[in-house]
Parts: sequence; structure tokens; C-alpha cells
Amino acid sequence: MSKIIFGNYKSKSDFLVVSPKDFRMGIKNFEYVNYTSNFKKELEKSNFQGISFLEHFSFNDISIWWLIHEIFFYQIQPYINFIISFEKFLKKQKPEMIEITDHFEYFKLIEQICKKHKILLEYDKISLQKFNLKQKSKKLVRNIIRKHRLSKLTSNRIKNHTSQFIKKYQNIPDITNKTIFATSVTYRRSIFDSKTKLFERGEYLTKPFMDFLGNSESYLGISLPYTTSCSFDMIYQERLNDKMIWFPE
Repeated sequence: MSKIIFGNYKSKSDFLVVSPKDFRMGIKNFEYVNYTSNFKKELEKSNFQGISFLEHFSFNDISIWWLIHEIFFYQIQPYINFIISFEKFLKKQKPEMIEITDHFEYFKLIEQICKKHKILLEYDKISLQKFNLKQKSKKLVRNIIRKHRLSKLTSNRIKNHTSQFIKKYQNIPDITNKTIFATSVTYRRSIFDSKTKLFERGEYLTKPFMDFLGNSESYLGISLPYTTSCSFDMIYQERLNDKMIWFPE
């Protein structure tokens, strides 16, 4: 019987041994990104329990999905990556059985893939139970400290951004009769300018609306965080150097 071991290379076996790193594609791989994007679009059009997907995120008749959809997109990309690569590999190798000896975080995915392709799945139940118990323990500890950690990180970020804002604007700018753009820091990107034929840093998606309004004094922005990570802190500083006014969250 042709068999594949899914674990790590330390496993001694007469069969082919593979690990998760064998099924990783570059984040800019077209098929990888395109498949993920299409999956997300189909999900947004779908219904669950007789209610549209977007309505499940409804708050005051507005779907907050659009505030978190980017996070979701990047979260599912690695799994889409694995599914595409792993199924291509199985199609080529045509194994009759897959044995999981390690990396049980992929167990549910591999289990579904095996059912789909009618491949026998073998694993040690005790090892799986140990993995699940370890994951539950990690989750419990994470939930206990997460609230306090996030609170501290958020507080520090707000203080830092507020300090930068006050340093530039001694008086709070007037917002009367102004259009307000509340956008995530992730929308600050390198954008191709068809006129200059160059890439310039600017506001993704919202820039056309800002250009339509014309004078930057007729609108302002609220810079919203993407994660608790400090990796986006420089974005707010960059926005503060714009002609338009950017308030911190």
C-alpha cells in the first residue's frame, strides 16, 4: 500500500515523509491570492441558517464585516495555500493512505481532504488528544492574559498617537461641515499614479473620493488601527505629514 507520512523529517520511515513547509507558496503567488479572494467573495454572498452571511455581522442595521474583512482575508490565506498545494501533491503521488505523526494543527484539514479523495487516514488517537489538550490549555491561558495585554497595548498606542497629534496641532482642528474618512492604517499603501507613471504613497480606495472633494480642507481622516502590533505605528506618523488632517483613533 502506498503511504505518506505527514509529520517531520526526524521521523524514520520507509515511506515518503512530508511536513507543512513542503506546501507553502509565496504570498504573491497568483493562484494562492486569486483562490482566496474568490472564496471570500462567495462567502460574502452565501447564506447561513436562512440569514445572509453579512447579516450575521449586523449592528444597528450596518454590517461590521467590512471593518474586519481584511483580517479574515489574511487569516485564511495560509489554509487556502495548504489546501491547494497538498491536493496537487496528492494528485501526483496518488497515495492510498496518509499517516499523521505530528503537526496536528492540520488534522481537520487533512481529514476532510482524505474524505474528499477517498484516502485512508491513520493517526495516533492519544497523540491527537494530547495536542488538543495542549491547545485548550494555551487558549485558557491566552484568554486570561489577553484582555490585560490588549488593554495596555491599546492604551500605549492611543497615548503615543495623541501625543503626536497634539505636537502638530496645538488646538483641535474644527470638523464642522467636513467630510470624515475613517480608514484603517492598512489602506495607506504605494499606489500607482497613471498620470506620473510612478508609485506614490497614498490612501487606497478612498483617494478617488478625496480627489473628487478637491480642497483637502473640506475633509479630514480618522486613522484606525489594524492590529495591536506596533508595526503600523509609523503609518500614523506618515499620515500626519499629509496636507489633510488625520485624527488618532
